[in-house]
Amino acid sequence: MTVSESAVYSAAFPAVRSARVTLTLADGRIQSAETTASEGAPDNPLTDPEVTEKFRRFAHPVLGGCPQRPDRGRRRGTGG
Repeated sequence: MTVSESAVYSAAFPAVRSARVTLTLADGRIQSAETTASEGAPDNPLTDPEVTEKFRRFAHPVLGGCPQRPDRGRRRGTGG
């Protein structure tokens, strides 16, 4: 694996948060993807269900199963 900095991306940061990934596959094909709108970034926030799913995905290995619970009317950032 090789990780390298892009001078163009770095110069635009933090106004623009860019990323590019390029993979060279075992058969020699090259696949590449680029974004300036990462999921969960301030300009592309996750929905409440996406936040819940992300929590469960990362908490499960540490805490074990997270039971499915009905929405109790609480919204993120409302304190209640």
